[in-house]
Amino acid sequence: MEEFKPLIGSQDLSRYLSKFILNKTTKNQTKSVKDKSLGKISLTKHLINNQTDFIEVGMPHFPGEDLKPVQNDTLNSQVNYGAKIQSEITSIYIREYMILKPQGRQDFIHKIFNRNSQSLMEFLQNLKTACSENLYENMFRLIYELNMSSTVNLSIKTRLFVSSLLYYNHEIIEIGQDLLKSSMLLLAQRPNTEQALGLSNYIFINEPQCLEKLQEEVFQLDKSNIGIIPLMIGTFQLFKIDSQAVRLLPNTLLCLNKAFIQIPKEDQGLRLICHVPINEVGDFIQICALSSSPSFQKLDKFINTMSEIFIQKWDYIDQEDFTFFLQSISLELKQRNPLWVNKIDELSELSKNLVFIQQEKGIRCRRDIIIDCLKADFTKLNQLMHTPNKTSDFNEQELKQILNKFRKLNSDSEQVLDFSQIILVANGIFISVTLKALLEFSNVVELKVYFHQFWVGNGKTLLCSTYAILLAQQYKEPVFVIGKNEHLVLRDEKNFEKLIISSPQQSLNVNVNQYSSLPGVYYLTQKVLENVSANQDFKDIWKNSFVIIDEYDWILLEGCVNQIGDLLDLISTAKGIVGFTGSVISQKELSCLKVAFDAQETVFPKLSCLMGDKRIKLQQELVSSNQVDYCKRIYETCLKYCKLTPVLIVAQQSYTIIENYFKKFAYIPFHSMKNVKGPKLEVQFEQQFSQKNIEGQFGVFLMNEQQGRGTDFKTSHEIDFNGGLFLIVGDVFSSRSLDQIIGRVGRLNKKGHISKQYTSKVARKQNKSSNFNSKSWKTKHIQNWERFKHILVLKRRANKHCCKILKAHQWRVRQILISQQMLTK
Repeated sequence: MEEFKPLIGSQDLSRYLSKFILNKTTKNQTKSVKDKSLGKISLTKHLINNQTDFIEVGMPHFPGEDLKPVQNDTLNSQVNYGAKIQSEITSIYIREYMILKPQGRQDFIHKIFNRNSQSLMEFLQNLKTACSENLYENMFRLIYELNMSSTVNLSIKTRLFVSSLLYYNHEIIEIGQDLLKSSMLLLAQRPNTEQALGLSNYIFINEPQCLEKLQEEVFQLDKSNIGIIPLMIGTFQLFKIDSQAVRLLPNTLLCLNKAFIQIPKEDQGLRLICHVPINEVGDFIQICALSSSPSFQKLDKFINTMSEIFIQKWDYIDQEDFTFFLQSISLELKQRNPLWVNKIDELSELSKNLVFIQQEKGIRCRRDIIIDCLKADFTKLNQLMHTPNKTSDFNEQELKQILNKFRKLNSDSEQVLDFSQIILVANGIFISVTLKALLEFSNVVELKVYFHQFWVGNGKTLLCSTYAILLAQQYKEPVFVIGKNEHLVLRDEKNFEKLIISSPQQSLNVNVNQYSSLPGVYYLTQKVLENVSANQDFKDIWKNSFVIIDEYDWILLEGCVNQIGDLLDLISTAKGIVGFTGSVISQKELSCLKVAFDAQETVFPKLSCLMGDKRIKLQQELVSSNQVDYCKRIYETCLKYCKLTPVLIVAQQSYTIIENYFKKFAYIPFHSMKNVKGPKLEVQFEQQFSQKNIEGQFGVFLMNEQQGRGTDFKTSHEIDFNGGLFLIVGDVFSSRSLDQIIGRVGRLNKKGHISKQYTSKVARKQNKSSNFNSKSWKTKHIQNWERFKHILVLKRRANKHCCKILKAHQWRVRQILISQQMLTK
């Protein structure tokens, strides 16, 4: 190919044109333009008629080209020839640009821009088709720098930027909101597929911060430039985005919102299709892409919520209803319904609520609720959210299984065999186990004393109060419910007061630490019971009343010898006694019940033996004796889980060091319950338990042993949805206390997480404090026993009941001696 050598530099083009026009004007003054309105046209005609003079004055003439005059009889032909001149000038620029070395091209572009910005735009529009890619490498960045350094107005900058989009090649450059907005509007008015593709690629790669404020401009750009998303396949491949996710992307530029762009970049788009049922992937991606989430964090939370629904709950809900919901929301977002655009939090909450009413309330096939919710009418949904959770009777197979378990746990009890017959009818069909059947089983008038092992978290407290109501209604007598401390009885009276006074058969009284001979339910603490036991009026009422003891092992089998003896003596005089516990009773304690009351414990099967235990018990951790490492480990665990659920820490000896460590950090909302007692504890938990900080974190609550084993926590469906409460046991407790503490989570077969984290130093202290080899401890209790034995022997003939107490305390001393021998070994 013959090398091109211009006869004259393109930079002298304007000078020669001016000289040529000046000369011709001087020579032909008599032929000057008379009609001022056609002056420009006459000038064009003048140039055309004398175009051969271009060569005479030295204008560039390319080999093989002949400039021939063109007939210009009309106005249009004259104007078109003006465009031809511009095109020829652009061709000259391109040819000269091609022969320049790379270092000289930047100066050349600057000279064109300084001479005429319109010429530079024409140059950019034609350069890409005239030469190979290596000749316009980095052209987008070059024009951007030129644009930013110039003082021209926004209109010219916009046209230059739009022209340079043809050369965009994945550069990371930050462009201001005004320039980006005006470029979108220009491309909306003058659609150009290549330039719109360059702008789309720029938005996807650079994720401009101002994009969320330009949704209206993006909508106009998308409306004028259809089908851009499929053309972005090269950019998607650059980030290795999964091909299935790319195929399911909506064919609209509205999906290029900042929050959604980050999702496929994060893990090649696998989160958008992984764990999602194949029939729901399309609608799910459409919702994520078109929701116009205000932040990546909120969209990420929505995807996590939906993934958990698809993984854990999909098989237990009405899939057709939920599919209808996803399809409807996807359609609403495509139509840009303002009720749901930019409402990703509301979508997440609505999804959880629809799953909740299906799984927990048993409400299905209610598309009318979904249709109302799409119209932002949540009246029906809120009503269903406040209905009681669904209850289902055992089917025949489950009832057989639980009866077999019940008989096996109580193989030596004739009463259990009789109870199993109560729930059978003549034709052999099983019916449900009800409180009425349990009342017939625990016929306290006939057998007087019953003790039930009902386990922790299976509704034992509810059973105590409802059982008390049934007794009061049936026998028209006062029923006393005995609790360990004031906090517990106040809580129970508050929770069940409406249930007691609204009894349909008979109006019942209810009170706390007060008593009356009228039928009703009276909650008493152990301390109040001991104080009024000397009152003769109370004794008369007590003899004709029924007693229900909540956690009877805690009340009857703990304390000093004299206290236990007096309490057993008082309890035994009641008309009927029913005790409930959630802890495991040892064989020695069972023997004590047999001696004192001539009764044995009935063990009910756990709810988890049928439905499985949903609590997750993490591996026990023993941290080094370094307190900082121990507290740091607990802090890291709290930091991980408080984003999903409130975290409970129960500690006694380690309470102070954990409290001091957490107070150093303000990132986690930490609450120490040391000085909160009684009813104030429940009130504070109601106020703070479900609250989140601005980072979306639940609180961390530090409690002592007494608070940890006696507080009920009301969870929300969001907490249950996220896996239930998270409990950290920070100290070594007795087995009875540990059962109660662990029972705070996963109640009524709900979810929960349990983690035991000990420091070796605290564990050693705990072992020292419980060392039975201490001679002083042994001497003190043996002497106490000898003194109590002497008193009981003197009263033995006068009071037969003392024999039972004697045997019970013989067992207690025997247990102490056995424990001493075991620890010695």
